[in-house]
Amino acid sequence: MVKTRRVKRVRGLSRKKMTSKKRGRGKADELPFLIKTMLNNVSLRNNGTQFYEKGIVEKIAAHLPKRDVKGAIHRADKAEYERRVLAAIPLNEKILKTQEAEIKRLEMSGLDGPAQRTRSKAKPATNPVLEELRLEAYHTRMVIMRLQYLAQKIREGRTSVPSYYKDYAEFLKGGPGWDMERMAYVRRERPPGYENYDKLKAKEKAEAEAEAKEKDEAEAKTEVELTEDPVKLKKLALELYKKSSAMKARAKEDIIEMGRDVDKERIDIMLENNFYGLTDKQLEVWIAKARTKAKAEAKKKAKADS
Repeated sequence: MVKTRRVKRVRGLSRKKMTSKKRGRGKADELPFLIKTMLNNVSLRNNGTQFYEKGIVEKIAAHLPKRDVKGAIHRADKAEYERRVLAAIPLNEKILKTQEAEIKRLEMSGLDGPAQRTRSKAKPATNPVLEELRLEAYHTRMVIMRLQYLAQKIREGRTSVPSYYKDYAEFLKGGPGWDMERMAYVRRERPPGYENYDKLKAKEKAEAEAEAKEKDEAEAKTEVELTEDPVKLKKLALELYKKSSAMKARAKEDIIEMGRDVDKERIDIMLENNFYGLTDKQLEVWIAKARTKAKAEAKKKAKADS
């Protein structure tokens, strides 16, 4: 194949591309800016003037091998990671001290008390704020224990990149689930065997709703039994009829008209005879009264059980 100017031009372009790839991209591109910043800081500290010398930064950067630049960046990120780990230990210890003091204050104030009900299945009346503080303190202790282990590795020179991260730079970017200041996960740790707090609360709420629903169904069933059973309603209507002062007066009049002596036994017999002698319309009035009475008793009983 005959070499033409076009072929030479294309080959020259490919060489330029390869050269640009060797220089790399990413944090290494920040190096000229960092050099310029350092030179400017030194000039301000020593001479009190801004540093300016045309082309000096580019000349320094041109003589730095790419491998050395990457190594320097890696070492800087590693140092920053170690600094954050060591700084997070006193911060978490301070937080734990505050939490323990608040827990002690709440416990001394007597907010935790015995069960509000005397039944054996009743749970203690625990203050939810105190319970939450105890869980937070447990989480803080676990964070401190983990950080102390990392600090020991740092002192022994065995620092390693955190799990699931490519390098220190990727870790230092942070994320929504990581608290960089405390060097801990945002999600709280719980004691072994202790369910996730949110799940536990949701479970308790579901159980309470199921219990309330079951109770309502039982009350409704009892009410239906009392208010819809015709035999029970008629029996209750008879009791109400016998207790009525007006019906007792009428029964006494009937006994006197019959020329009999008035006594309790004869009055009961006459009231019962008069009740069963009522017309359907009159009987319906007394059954309606009995139904109202049954509903009131069912509600009263349910309230007493609760």
